Amino acid sequence: MSEQPQSFPSGSDGLDVLLAERAIEQALLRYARGVDRMDRDLAASAFHPDAQITLGGTVADRDTTLDVVFALVARRTMTMHYLTNVLVELDPADPDRARAETYGIAFQRSTSEPPHGNIVSGFRYVDLVTRRADEWRVQERLTVSEWQRVDDLAGQWPIPEVSLRGARDGSDPVSRPWPPDGPGPDPAHRPRAAVLSALLSDPQPPTHEAGDRMPGGDAPAPRLGLRTGDVVVVTGAGSGIGAATAAAAAAQGLVVSAWDLDAAALTAVSVAIRAAGGVVDPHVVDVSDEAAVRAALDGTRAAYGPVRHLVNNAGPSSATELDFDRAVQLCVGSVRSVTRAWLEHAPPGATLVNTASVAGTVVGTASAWYSAAKAAIVGYTRHLAAHRADVVRANAVAPGMVNTARLRGFAGSPTGQSVLARVPSHRMATPDEIAWPILFLLSPLASYVNGALLVVDGGWTITQ
Repeated sequence: MSEQPQSFPSGSDGLDVLLAERAIEQALLRYARGVDRMDRDLAASAFHPDAQITLGGTVADRDTTLDVVFALVARRTMTMHYLTNVLVELDPADPDRARAETYGIAFQRSTSEPPHGNIVSGFRYVDLVTRRADEWRVQERLTVSEWQRVDDLAGQWPIPEVSLRGARDGSDPVSRPWPPDGPGPDPAHRPRAAVLSALLSDPQPPTHEAGDRMPGGDAPAPRLGLRTGDVVVVTGAGSGIGAATAAAAAAQGLVVSAWDLDAAALTAVSVAIRAAGGVVDPHVVDVSDEAAVRAALDGTRAAYGPVRHLVNNAGPSSATELDFDRAVQLCVGSVRSVTRAWLEHAPPGATLVNTASVAGTVVGTASAWYSAAKAAIVGYTRHLAAHRADVVRANAVAPGMVNTARLRGFAGSPTGQSVLARVPSHRMATPDEIAWPILFLLSPLASYVNGALLVVDGGWTITQ
């Protein structure tokens, strides 16, 4: 459903029209009230069973969307929707069809999940509403997030916990019981989609193997001083280091513009981020295609504002057989192309991290092109730091062996085991052990770090 659906001409009048408009408004209010009460049945009653809903750029059916929404809201201490305007236009050519546009504000409070604080969000619903069996319900919905503000809890007048619980437990006589610190939704309302069920109970997305786990789990995310709502582009976000970086950035309150060539992997990462309460703007992008790069940047800026941070992480595996000239152009040229297009509209305080490798500094690989390309990326990073410091703070990370799908076969081989034996920690890094150093370099905590190559290899290279 497009953001600008067909506008129906006015002209209908009479009692039937007024009753229809009232019924549509009631359906829209049922959804908001159902989410606030954590009453899934009430929220679902606003939609036809076969409704299609667009949320954060992803189209899903009614039940899958409610899984995501209720998983997010269950992690907040409280939620309250305030619908400021509901505009309804009936289709004069079809008495069972209407367009509705709803403007509103959502108030939430979060004390355990990032972002922490009082969260105020502006949103808009654009709905195609149809009548079946004399009942109006939403057939298609586009959800548009207009803005968000987070106020830190520090220094605010404390609100007794009991005052926050009324809308979700038995102390509210009109609500179904819902202890905010309870085990979760009623078993009958547990997520129907297996992927979402796994995401909510296990920090490892089911479409990734164990070494590709997203950061998070039970450990609270460190606070790095990144501004909530700032936008970061992460290329190669569909798996491994890129997926971990995207998830960690979202946990810090950043809006993540996630880019990858693999649409299925990108969707899995996006669903995981949204289920954890993050904001993600996924784009299937070939970073060697300058037109596609600019289109993705334009789309993200139009939806979320200036892009303050960039993580250049995309690139082929070292095991890929490529022509030397073509490979270096693909790896280094795409980093330069993405960076150049981004810097044209980068806001003040822009920061960048390029993913290099110890293969480009100390430990070479069998692939000549890989070592050369990674070394060139380090050189380009230092060029930016020295000559573009007026517009960007640029650094790079050099990972060692990381437990991703690309390296698992090698790690299990005799050669791989021999290499691991020379790593002081005697293991590979997990992807999130690279993601957090990347976010540190993006953050204000590294405000005087410029042109650095941060080696994250468990001490491997000092033994060479």
